[in-house]
Amino acid sequence: MHQYKSRTVKFKITPPVTRLETTDIKMAPQSLQSHLFVFYLA
Repeated sequence: MHQYKSRTVKFKITPPVTRLETTDIKMAPQSLQSHLFVFYLA
């Protein structure tokens, strides 16, 4: 989970990668999907 968090932070800092992150969320498992969504909403 720590790896996902660091990765999300990196993506959040870099706006150009936001599109790639969205694609990653769609292809990721639901458990990881919800985790990333919560991180984005926070």
